[in-house]
Amino acid sequence: MGADFASAAARAAHIAQGLGWTPDIFWAATPADLRLALGPPPETPGDGDVLRRLMEAYPDG
Repeated sequence: MGADFASAAARAAHIAQGLGWTPDIFWAATPADLRLALGPPPETPGDGDVLRRLMEAYPDG
């Protein structure tokens, strides 16, 4: 368990540094604060048009 905690703590420090947050700000933040600070996911799910184009481009035969 110690190695897992050390790894998680290192990741937390890296994230806090990347956001420019002090340790106090990071540890006081809620999961919602962190999601907001990190921004939206890189891709949003496609809609029906995206699925149709993919099915046309990659038919199963």
